Amino acid sequence: MSNYSSFVKSETEFEYTNNELTYESISSINTNIENDEEQLKKKIQFVRIKIYLIQQTSECNKQICVRYVSFDPSLTKVVRRRRVIESIYLHVQQKKNIFEKLIQLFNGTKSSTIYELGLQFLYVYNGLFNYREGHTFVMFFSKDPRFNNETLALLQFLAQNPLPQDIEVETLRLYAEDIHQKINKKLHETFKGTIEEKTVKTNSTEIPITIYTPLNVNKDKLVIYFHGGGWVVCSPKTTQTIVNYTADVTKTIWISVEYRLGPEYKYPIWLDDALDVTQHIIQNRTAYGVNETAKIGVAGDSAGGMISASLSHLLKGIDFQILIYAALDILGETPSYKEFANPMYFLTPELMKWYSTHAFHNLDDVKDPRASVLLNRTFEGLPPCLFIVADLDILRDGNLEYQKLLEKAGVQTKLVLMKNVIHLFFTLPGIFPQTCAEATDAIRDFVASI
Repeated sequence: MSNYSSFVKSETEFEYTNNELTYESISSINTNIENDEEQLKKKIQFVRIKIYLIQQTSECNKQICVRYVSFDPSLTKVVRRRRVIESIYLHVQQKKNIFEKLIQLFNGTKSSTIYELGLQFLYVYNGLFNYREGHTFVMFFSKDPRFNNETLALLQFLAQNPLPQDIEVETLRLYAEDIHQKINKKLHETFKGTIEEKTVKTNSTEIPITIYTPLNVNKDKLVIYFHGGGWVVCSPKTTQTIVNYTADVTKTIWISVEYRLGPEYKYPIWLDDALDVTQHIIQNRTAYGVNETAKIGVAGDSAGGMISASLSHLLKGIDFQILIYAALDILGETPSYKEFANPMYFLTPELMKWYSTHAFHNLDDVKDPRASVLLNRTFEGLPPCLFIVADLDILRDGNLEYQKLLEKAGVQTKLVLMKNVIHLFFTLPGIFPQTCAEATDAIRDFVASI
């Protein structure tokens, strides 16, 4: 295991908090909700569970605070669960609507799977209801028991830093940069090597690149990295922390590419940018600090993983590839798309569709084998490939299927399945210190084997 102490330093800041109910916390319940409460009692039925809503009215801001408590009548004591709802703030005039919304939410849902994450505004992560009236947005989260504490910490962070509901491209770009900045801020200055920014001129534009050169660098290999973000959001800045850490762990130069993004530059422009930069570096490798015989690899997370896989088909001179929960099944035909469709897993089929709509012109683009590498007819002769895959991710099965295709074609592969984590973990070492350390260990060993 590599030394990931720099990651661990920030772990406590995002540690999943275990807030439990106590008997004393509801000893003075006052359910004065009249007809609304009666309606609620009639329609919400759980096995041996009753729902109590505590109404508190704030005179100063004319808002109502509704609290939820689980109670087991057979034991005549409070069921000690994590707090399901910390607080839902509703304008007084919206009072009559909340009970119908809660009924819709809880109907058929096991109360033991509902967990509180939000503090000021609750964030919806179970897809059962998306409630927004006035300036209030309420979201609920269903906990998968497989989630590890790092995953829970991320979801709790997202609950307190909710994704904008009216998703616009620029808003989502700012949001992606913001959450990466907040989570990884303590790790920004930990890289002891050099960081250099350059541009690569192509026939149509100039592509910015960032070169990470660690101390005591080996000059026999170089890795070109493509960030994720659905070909629409993110940048080398969002992946800087993990890329410079991985460069340090592998003692290898890593170059991060700022390819153009959709919808301003739809497919195949962003893929062509990546191809042009990679070809340029392969042909001019000594200008980037490595030996003339140095081996060149491509790597990327999510959308960047798809780019890396595609380049391995398109270009000669790529010696290895590292695919980190790569977006290989853009069409959404693998079983994991259904298994992890719930928004609690962060990346949903709906979000993938939003990305595809903004990154591609039409379905024909998506079905192009350069974009959907699973549709290629041949896989012989591809460079060795390392797969880093999130266990609880809609993209999981696309990676598993692609590995089988490569192995069948005689390509050297290794797949590392990261248990109990969701999509996005790799670029957030500030909240996934141990998982990222395990992933970078695998990358280090793979690069060393080439």
